Amino acid sequence: MNRKTQYAINGAIGGTLIAAIINAFKQHNRMQENLEIKFNWTELLKASGKGALIGGAGGLVVGAIVDEVNANTKAINTDAYLSSFAFAVQADKNSSLYKVSERKCEQVIKFIEKEFAFELSDVPFQWGSNAKGTAIEGKSDFDIMVRFHRNSFTVEEMYFSVLDAFREKFNDNAIIEVVDQKKSIGLVFSLKGESVRIDVVPMRDIDTNPRNTASNLYINNKGLFSKPTITKTDIPLQASLQLTPIQKKLIIMLKKWKTDNDVPISSYMIQLFVVKAYEKNKYNIPKKLTDKLMLVLDFMAENISTIRLVSPENTNNIVSDIPVTDKDTIRKKALKVVEEYEYHPNTIQSFFVLEN
Repeated sequence: MNRKTQYAINGAIGGTLIAAIINAFKQHNRMQENLEIKFNWTELLKASGKGALIGGAGGLVVGAIVDEVNANTKAINTDAYLSSFAFAVQADKNSSLYKVSERKCEQVIKFIEKEFAFELSDVPFQWGSNAKGTAIEGKSDFDIMVRFHRNSFTVEEMYFSVLDAFREKFNDNAIIEVVDQKKSIGLVFSLKGESVRIDVVPMRDIDTNPRNTASNLYINNKGLFSKPTITKTDIPLQASLQLTPIQKKLIIMLKKWKTDNDVPISSYMIQLFVVKAYEKNKYNIPKKLTDKLMLVLDFMAENISTIRLVSPENTNNIVSDIPVTDKDTIRKKALKVVEEYEYHPNTIQSFFVLEN
């Protein structure tokens, strides 16, 4: 929709409401002065009609001006802009903060290996967005996955053994806090003047079969009406999903978009949407980066209300099982980007803001 039409409609609606309110107040004052006077609905309707005409005409003029300005505004190279945006917002692995954080992860892994030498079924390893290459600067934690033998602990004992080990035995001047979280133990460090979180995720082998990579996680529910539970995961199965460099770039951009625009969608759901959009359009993937981004956003807007996104490592984890109000917000915000881009390519800069 062009701005001329859009502004005319909005102006007409606004003019109607304003004129109706003003007339209602005028009539109310007259009725207060003379109790015999009754409210005149015909007068209100006429005033509303005039307000609609005036507001619509004003909106039409403003919209026409905006359309004219945009028609004469040269379109930017959106592919170049978005590539610069993705580069600017992704986690900088060459920064001193990132490198010292990596060294801290190595230190945490060594502590776990020493403390639980006989209980571990695998070497602790880094996982999550940093390991996958989809982390954004300042918004992504470091994740360390720790697998234990089936017969080492109960799942609950495993979680609290790791928690207690860090609270009681992990001596580090940089550590600020040890937090018992829903699925992990959060280690908060002060590094290079910044707060950095390393999440340690304990999991226990689901059986004694060395070929089975599935594990159980302890869900540390602490609500008044909720109880701790156990869920299944399979990190190697997750890792088997190979994202292309372009898909990673799309995920990075969309993660920053969701943060900056208050979109109620998880980073994991974004990844699943990117993968699913590619699957559904397997033989019709556009060449340009901007068109790929619009493909994903359009797919998201069209399918968010009905799609069933299942976590590949746990078929009981329905990632798309979120409130209907959140789905509607996601649909509107994704559609807004597509519609604004179709109106003028330069509007992409208002949703993916490249800061100086």
